Amino acid sequence: SPRFDVVLSLAADLSKKNRMDDVTNLVLANSWLPAFLGTLAAKSEAHVIHIGTYSHKSDISNFDPQTFYAASKRTGELFLRFLTENTSISATVLHTYDIYGPRQPHQRVIPSIVSSLRAGETIAISPGKQEFRPVFVDDLVKLLECMITDSKQNVGRFREYDVYGPELFKVEDLPKVIASNMGFDLNQVRVEKRLSYADKEIMKFRPCHSLPPYPVIRTRLSDGLKFL
Repeated sequence: SPRFDVVLSLAADLSKKNRMDDVTNLVLANSWLPAFLGTLAAKSEAHVIHIGTYSHKSDISNFDPQTFYAASKRTGELFLRFLTENTSISATVLHTYDIYGPRQPHQRVIPSIVSSLRAGETIAISPGKQEFRPVFVDDLVKLLECMITDSKQNVGRFREYDVYGPELFKVEDLPKVIASNMGFDLNQVRVEKRLSYADKEIMKFRPCHSLPPYPVIRTRLSDGLKFL
């Protein structure tokens, strides 16, 4: 059978709905798949690098995790931790904050604002008091490359890191920040704060883990927007 040094666990179901079909797909993609990949990696004593989510831990303890999506993601992470304690694999979990980049689905906040600006449409956001720490996708790719090639990657059986960008914004400030960086007339930017918060909205940036020990997460929003 094939052997591996590193196994990347990057797939996820992103649904925030709780219908039966959605729940089934969330469990399959976010919980069972990491467990299967971890079991596969155990045959090679490989290192698993898994993309988790920051929203498994809220700034309000009663809202922990934030959504069923976050609960299913956290379950996958715990499966991997169990396997590191009971098989020969090691694993690193990356709790990624708001990733953005080119060709991203428009329901994400940054590409949605960019799309509305270019179309001359009104920008719809929530009241916008959430703190927001976006990560440019190329930085995440560079981080994965570092972790794959680093000869010290197997130090520690199970490690967790938070991955967040170099700038902190409030969501309510993003439309004007993005418009200014893209050269749009701020007086023409129409914003309606008509979207509701999620039931368990995370309002504060309170990371639970340290950043990974690689200086690659550094793209500022003004530079990342050039690629959108």
